Formats: sequence, C-alpha cells, structure tokens
Amino acid sequence: MKKILVFVFLISVCSLYSYTQVIISDKEGVSLHPSAVLEINSDDKGFLLPRLTVAQRNSIENPESSLIIFNTDRSCIEIWIDEWYQFWCLEEYDPVDCGVDGVTFMYNGEEVTYGTVESQGRCWLDRNLGACPDTDPADYTGIGDDRAYGDLFQWGRLDDGHQIADCPEGYEEGDPLCGDDRFTRDTTDEDVPGHDKFIFNRTTSPFDWRIPRSHDLWQGVNGDNNPCPDGWRVPTEEELQVELDSWPIKNKHAAFDFSPLRLSPAGQRQHFSGNFFGYGERGYYWTSTIDFGNASKAGKRLYFGHLDNAVIGGTLQRINGATVRCIEN
Repeated sequence: MKKILVFVFLISVCSLYSYTQVIISDKEGVSLHPSAVLEINSDDKGFLLPRLTVAQRNSIENPESSLIIFNTDRSCIEIWIDEWYQFWCLEEYDPVDCGVDGVTFMYNGEEVTYGTVESQGRCWLDRNLGACPDTDPADYTGIGDDRAYGDLFQWGRLDDGHQIADCPEGYEEGDPLCGDDRFTRDTTDEDVPGHDKFIFNRTTSPFDWRIPRSHDLWQGVNGDNNPCPDGWRVPTEEELQVELDSWPIKNKHAAFDFSPLRLSPAGQRQHFSGNFFGYGERGYYWTSTIDFGNASKAGKRLYFGHLDNAVIGGTLQRINGATVRCIEN
C-alpha cells in the first residue's frame, strides 16, 4: 500500500510541476535514466500489455497511431498504424531446406535458379514465378518489397510473356499496364496463343482467353501448359488450403511474415481492362483446381488482404491475371 501511495504522490507531483520523466520501480535507490520519459525497473517482474480479444480490440474507438495491445485470440502483440499489424506472434519466418539446393529452369526464355522451402510437409519454390531471381526471400525488406511479387498469369497459360507484370515509371492504381501494345481483345482457340499479349475485355461469359475452353492446361506436372519446372506444378485447392489453415491469422501479414512461403500481395490484372487491382494490398494465388459448380468454371484461388478473411474460393475468372507459386509433385 505504501508503494502505491508513493507512486500516486509522484504522479501528482509530476503533473503539478509539469515534470516530464517518471520511474516505476519495486526497488529503492534506482535512478531514472536521463534519456527516458518513463522507466519501469524490476528484477523479478514484467510489464503486462492490455490483453484484449479480437472483439474487444475492434470495439476501441478511434485508436491512436502506435497503440499496442496483446491479442489473446491470436497470441499476438499488435500495434495500430491505420490498421492492426502483428509484430510478434506464435512463430517467425524461418525457412527450412527441403533437400534441394536450387531448381534451375527456363522461364520466359531465360535460365533462372530459384531456391526451395518446406511448409506443412511439402516442398515449394521459395518465390513466385517471375520474382527477382537474384534476391533471397530472406532479404526481402517487408511486405511491400516488389521484388517478391512476380508475374500475373491468366489461368492455364504458359510463361509466354503475357504474364510480365513490370510497372512503368510513375504507375498509379487504375492505369493500363505497360501500354496498349501489351493487350489484345482477340481470344484464341489454341493452347498457346502465339503472342505475348494479355487477352482482355471479355465482359460476357465464359470469361476465358481460350474459346472453346480447355480444363486440362494446368492439371498436374503433365498439364499441357504447366508453367512450373520439371517435377513441379501449380498447387491444388486442397494444398493451398492446408497452407492457409496453418496461419495464426488469415491476412496478408500472416501470408508474408509467418508463412515460410513469404506470400506477397502482388494484386491481380482485371479481365475487362488489363489494369492492376490490389497491387501491394491483396494477394491472388492460382490453384490448378476448377470450380465446376460455377457457371463460368472459374479457377479457384487463394485470396488474402489486410482483414482477417483469407480464403480459398472460385470467384476469379480464368481470364484474370494472378500469381503462381509452384509445388513439388
């Protein structure tokens, strides 16, 4: 009780005289460090953050930037900076060598070498198709590092150049990508269109770049247009669901910071314009699985954004551009 009264008295004095430094200690004779506005000092006790559930956290009105809590639903320390960010959770990124030093293959006409990473008992390439081959994923500077993004494929197409997603200087959301010479409105009846253009502006069903449609282009390592190295393929819906289920939270921060795959939010290219959407904010990762219950036979994809609502679903039309991450067969 005496310590509490002393502490209250000190706070009162600080307020009265506008003194800007405070020390809280259960020991006598401890001096406040001159660089600190507040110091907490103890040899056998810790500092407890406010402990809130997700519902309690979401009920905070107008949180101030840098507000910190411990989220008891997710076992995460979280900080508010325009949205809630997790900077410590159950585990941190720690890539595991799955037994292969690297995979060398031809991509978009050039030889590249990607590393490998293990997650949930499966071996994956350590970066998205089209991601910078010279940057180790462990060296990515954060979720906004566009060296991690890679290219955006239309479902079922090869790496024929249509997928290249390099932004022109001064690109802004909604601008066409790389100029009109990168697009065509003409669909094809061939598995390989014979050009490197993104086929777009399909505003009516079946929302595909190939008419008539083919469902076998990305089915397994022997898929007609499998864009992955030999022995690798586009993952199935079930395989990406296992990965998603392992995340402590279901958003873009978990996808990048806590999944060994370091999945990044490269956005998508829209079928009606070829424009970027969600660049740096949302991730759309193709699976090889087709939603045959959907009238347009859409390709199923993993989606994640800043909310806790990552999901595998079949709402992305095959003519859209999305990210590909290859899994070992």
